[in-house]
Amino acid sequence: MFAEFKTMGDYQTKIAEQKKLIDGLQKTVNKLMKEIDFRDEKLKSLESMLSQNVPVILDNPNNSFDSVSPEEEIYEYQIDSLRNQAKSRDLTLEEARKLESFVKNKRIAQEDRINNAKVVEPTDVDTEELLKIASGVDNEQGKDKS
Repeated sequence: MFAEFKTMGDYQTKIAEQKKLIDGLQKTVNKLMKEIDFRDEKLKSLESMLSQNVPVILDNPNNSFDSVSPEEEIYEYQIDSLRNQAKSRDLTLEEARKLESFVKNKRIAQEDRINNAKVVEPTDVDTEELLKIASGVDNEQGKDKS
């Protein structure tokens, strides 16, 4: 190990170079650690802002006719955002095109949801039960009219 150094001065020079290298590496590590901390704080801040300002879109497990798909919710949010902007100023051409696209895509998503809605087949119900149900509806309607 020491054979590569001819004199003690060479050894001390090499040690000084290594210390400079270590100091430089330590400064770089410290700088990167500060940058990581800064980005972590920024990420937490943005996540906090996002959770306060953007509604959470959950998947709806039952695919019924009345449920709204996540895509429709996103389109509705974007449409509302652009409508609010349009109230305070004229929309740019690009924003107007986006609005048109969002409206079209929302309609397509609604049509897909309606077309893909589960159809509930009527179950076999006795005639007597149907009459009871119908008479109950008529009785409730008669009560409302009174």
